[in-house]
Amino acid sequence: MELRLSSARATKDIDLTYLQRVKNQGDSLSNLVLGDLQQLASINLGDYFSYALGRLSST
Repeated sequence: MELRLSSARATKDIDLTYLQRVKNQGDSLSNLVLGDLQQLASINLGDYFSYALGRLSST
């Protein structure tokens, strides 16, 4: 799309929808989502991509 439209721009953000309900009220939703994303990102699909997900650290 970026090549077809001169005004299009590439972005580095994605939108996610999380459909699982929180079962344990002690866990925060962000921890559950991060854990699930880390588990899914660790699956080797044989496409030569690798992903590492973590929290942003303030320096």
